[in-house]
Amino acid sequence: MANLSRAAEFRKEYFYRNSLAEQSRQKENKAAIDIQSWFRACKVRAYIRHLHKKAVIIQKIWRGFRARSRFRQMVKAAYFIMKMNFYGEMAVRVNITLVS
Repeated sequence: MANLSRAAEFRKEYFYRNSLAEQSRQKENKAAIDIQSWFRACKVRAYIRHLHKKAVIIQKIWRGFRARSRFRQMVKAAYFIMKMNFYGEMAVRVNITLVS
């Protein structure tokens, strides 16, 4: 009889310890998952920052290209206007000298 009661007690102790071990394992597993997800999130945020910086560089280059292109067009237009004004002024001088 003593052996049967010890066996029942042993069985209860065995299942109790197994449940404690399982709870501990689940707690450690959850902690590991939390750490891994935090680390992955840090990596993703760093990559997004990297992409954002590269996008800003591309935008800066494109805007500079467009601004320089517009500036060249403005200079050409101003040069053309100056040339036409000069030609007009010279034509007036020629006409004045011819008339005089």
